Amino acid sequence: MTTRFFSDREYGSRCSGLKSAINWRDNPALSVVLARSFTTLFRIIFLVVLLLWLPHLAGATNYRPDDDNGDGVGDRWGIPQWVAYEIKKLTVDHPLKKRPQAWITDEQLHAKGIAPDDPTYAVSGTKRLPEVKTDYRFVRGHMCPKDTAERVSADAAFNTHTILNAVPQLQWQNNGVWKKLEKLSLEWADKYGRIWVVAGPVFFDRNPAMWLGQASEVRAAIPDALFKIVIRQKGEGVGALAFLIPNILPKTEKSPERFLVSVDRVEEVTGLDFMSVLPEEIQVEVEANIPEEMDW
Repeated sequence: MTTRFFSDREYGSRCSGLKSAINWRDNPALSVVLARSFTTLFRIIFLVVLLLWLPHLAGATNYRPDDDNGDGVGDRWGIPQWVAYEIKKLTVDHPLKKRPQAWITDEQLHAKGIAPDDPTYAVSGTKRLPEVKTDYRFVRGHMCPKDTAERVSADAAFNTHTILNAVPQLQWQNNGVWKKLEKLSLEWADKYGRIWVVAGPVFFDRNPAMWLGQASEVRAAIPDALFKIVIRQKGEGVGALAFLIPNILPKTEKSPERFLVSVDRVEEVTGLDFMSVLPEEIQVEVEANIPEEMDW
């Protein structure tokens, strides 16, 4: 699996090996560098974080804090920049019988003020303001959903409940159009055998304007929108659907098709480079395309 948590936000790594969620290997076969176990997935998260942080601890002269918003200060936004995963056709389901009441965090990163924990999302004081009901709050939004990980194991599904796999999402967006897109992704995996998904946050001018967390808590930046790119192999080529969905939108808006954009557009607003190891002519064609419908 190719994934990056907190790297560009805090550690400033521009490792090309972590920039692409899909790689073109021995022609004409398409191969994707993705983990086969979600348990391994979340171990990889901590390894990536550790490897990216070590140069800074050692006082490396080439350490350069990431600064997406250009304010001269290394970004510390408390959310993943993007998450990528593979979904295979369902063979055996492993339902998670009980979700963890409190989501997992990385204690060392939390102690350094980098990774939030559950209290950030709980937002102390909300129980004394019942007018702000669940639908009107920002909640822990899975980037890699539990239902997807249940295709691997119940343990994998349990481990998706980590703050390292979450961004603040408006509840009805999370449980509405975003959930619909998650279900469609499972259907596409069943139809085509396997697909690959990349998801993450988007900010106006790459600069957060809203935050979750009180003064005593590690804050999490609230995205203005979220993106999801769904990729599949089409014969000897590649097909992709890209979505750019506002985080705050009408409760009645539940059709992902309305939010179809090009991969190029997602790259433009995030500064990320997807499918960068594809041959140039294929990458240009796939990333510029905006399908008229989701029957791809």
